[in-house]
Amino acid sequence: MHSTHALVVSLFLASCAASSSVATSPEPSSEPTPPATASASAAASPVTSSSAAPPPVASAEAPVVDKPAPGSPGEMLMRDHFKQTVTLRQAVIWGDISSAVVPAESLAGLEGVKTLPRHWQVSATQLQDSARRIRQSSDLSEAAAATADIGRACGLCHAAVRGPKIVVDAPPAMDSTVSSRMRRHQWATERLWEGLYVPSDQAWAAGAGTLDMEPFPAEALKKGGVHARSAASRFTATAKTLAQAKTSEARGVVYADLLSTCGPCHEAMGVKR
Repeated sequence: MHSTHALVVSLFLASCAASSSVATSPEPSSEPTPPATASASAAASPVTSSSAAPPPVASAEAPVVDKPAPGSPGEMLMRDHFKQTVTLRQAVIWGDISSAVVPAESLAGLEGVKTLPRHWQVSATQLQDSARRIRQSSDLSEAAAATADIGRACGLCHAAVRGPKIVVDAPPAMDSTVSSRMRRHQWATERLWEGLYVPSDQAWAAGAGTLDMEPFPAEALKKGGVHARSAASRFTATAKTLAQAKTSEARGVVYADLLSTCGPCHEAMGVKR
């Protein structure tokens, strides 16, 4: 269970929370810059990566890790970590930091990081450090920033091993209902996450384009009053900047800012999971 191979495999796909609209493909992916620690204020100002650890170099010598056999201990561990990243992000989206702590601690508790090949050690350590920040988060913005950095750490490792590859389907159809709009929002935020952890320019562009076209209707926000309007306004303004984010660092900042608007809007509107 704790062999180097099993751990490498689990780390490689731990944060691969892809939805059913994504399939494997030879589509090339972008390479990220090393994750720098995001902060609540980072969304309002440029962030530098001068304090970030140097990234591993993705080269022709970097080994490609095979998937574990179905039913093997490696696959079971991979599936567990897959579940943790889904649970963590959902908790942040719903503004429930306390529910994000347990899955974050599971990711932070990876054993044997020092025994990993050098190509994975930096990203594995950054994933752990980002996951530990969830417990230390004093507000939703800090938790969202840590979540974004988990995705970026995964992307750094994925770039080193040249995978995974994805294709992106069309977003769900939208009609006049708020529920159809929210399905598209959910689809788009999943594509943005893939933009970080794959990393994929294609997925990021798809998510950014979908959200940029869909401001919240004023009539639907009346129930939530000023708090709903404020959160929705922040969401819409942030969505318009998504396409401008071209690097992993910039995408992590704007993704975190976007996530931090979801919980307050859900709470103001009285929407439950």
